[in-house]
Amino acid sequence: MVSLVWGTHALRVYWEVLNQGGTSDLNTQKRLLKAVLPLFKHYRVLVWGDREFHSPKLAEWLDGRGVSFVLRQKKDLHFQAALDQENGVQNSWETLLKKVVLARSSSARASAR
Repeated sequence: MVSLVWGTHALRVYWEVLNQGGTSDLNTQKRLLKAVLPLFKHYRVLVWGDREFHSPKLAEWLDGRGVSFVLRQKKDLHFQAALDQENGVQNSWETLLKKVVLARSSSARASAR
């Protein structure tokens, strides 16, 4: 389900009834978001995902589209940097999040001018 949150209210915008129990996969999550993101192309959007939407691949997909996000993580999750074999640098959630936070704060400063 995708909802629009305004103040203390949430309005369901789009949802699908899945023929499965448990969590949805990345393709389903992207399909849901692709259906509604064009509706808000003229607005600043923040995707706020619960623990089901915890995938680093989803974060990269959203970041690649310029969409801000907050993806809730399980309390026992630990982040660990992985070595990027091609560039010899460390990539991790932390680096991705720093990049996103810096990009968002830069664009916020630019739009405030």
